[in-house]
Order: sequence, then C-alpha cells, then structure tokens
Amino acid sequence: MVAGYLNGLYAWSYADWALFPDAEHVTISVTAAANEGDVLDVESGDASPDQSAGWIAMRKAAGLYRPTIYTSLSQVPAVRVGTGRFVLGSDYSLWVADYDGSTSLPYELSAAKQYEDTANYDVSVVYDDGWPRRTPPGPPSIVAAPPLPRSPSAVWPAGVVLRLGGSGAAVRVLQTALHDSGAYGARGLEPVDGLFGAGTLAAVRDFQADKRLVVDGVAGPATRAALGV
Repeated sequence: MVAGYLNGLYAWSYADWALFPDAEHVTISVTAAANEGDVLDVESGDASPDQSAGWIAMRKAAGLYRPTIYTSLSQVPAVRVGTGRFVLGSDYSLWVADYDGSTSLPYELSAAKQYEDTANYDVSVVYDDGWPRRTPPGPPSIVAAPPLPRSPSAVWPAGVVLRLGGSGAAVRVLQTALHDSGAYGARGLEPVDGLFGAGTLAAVRDFQADKRLVVDGVAGPATRAALGV
C-alpha cells in the first residue's frame, strides 16, 4: 500500500500517484470539511479531534464503510472523545503514529501503526487485513477496485472556465497542473487549496506568457490544452 494526501499543502499530484501503479492507494484528507479520502489526518495544523465525528458521519453517508482516523498515540484519548457515539473497530478505524521503531500494537483495536520516520517517507505496519475497509466484510463479496484519484477531466469538465474568485476541485486540478509545470508554488509558498486567489492568478498569467497565449489570467480552453489536462 501507499498513502498520500488528497488536499492541503502536500497534496499529491496525478504524477505522484502514478509512481505507484501496482500499489493500493490509501487516500488522506487533512481537512474535516472535505468529503473525500479513506483517512482523516488529525494532528496539529490539520483536522482537530473534535471534528472527527462529523467527518466520520459525512464519509459513512457517502458510502465509506469504516472511515479511518490518523493521529499520534498521545492524541488517541482526545480522538476517542471527539468521535462521540461512533465505536472504534466497528464504525471507524485508528491509524496510530508512534515512532518507536517497533511494529508492536500501540493501542487496542488499532488498524495500523506508523512506526518509522525516514528522510523521504514514513513507514507503517497494518494489522487489519481488510484495511482500509471501504465496503462491508463477509461473503458473498465483490472486491471493488481501490478508488484512485479522479482524472483531471472528471473534475475539470471541458468548457468550464476558471478565473479569479473561483473555488473547488477544478481549481485544484488547475493548481496541480501549474505546480507540475513549474509555474505555481515553485518555492513551496502556494498551497494547492482549490481557491483561485492572487497566487493562482499570477501563476496562470506567467504560464500563459511562457506559452505565448493571451495573458488574461483566465484558465480557458487554450490554457487548459497547454497544461495538458
């Protein structure tokens, strides 16, 4: 398995996911407001423990059988309070971070443990053979293909023009494509957040100028075609 972020400052691009074509992709949201992902990242700067119950309820309503909360071992008690009526091991799973270098179970009913922090990635062990539990267990079952991030064309439909003030998944696709082109967030200063603000506007204009397009800051068909999405 390989896990990566769907949103936030370190959101993975389509090229990042494509580096692991044979792995099961476990998707992570860093915000409880996003109705996406197998996992909610509950740690400082991302979602908070008291947002856990709302996100679990939203994801279950969307069809995810057993959402997962990722958090540090020290935050588990706060998460248990924040998940309210939801039952650990039945309604949701826990992925616990405890960098002790050991694969031993860190907390009762944990589905997975992140136990090692390397220079370029973190390493986890998974205890639950069915994790992440996207569908109910038990025969007869139809094994669904793991959900991969949607293609750019699925979330930025043809004919949709993006401009200053816009927001949503299509803007995130635009920002990711600009980032991959080197025109956006080259120094890591611009978040891929789905908000078409001043930084995105400047990046669009720079890209248009570089590609000898009309420099109007509007991401229309010509700009989209040049981006290759």
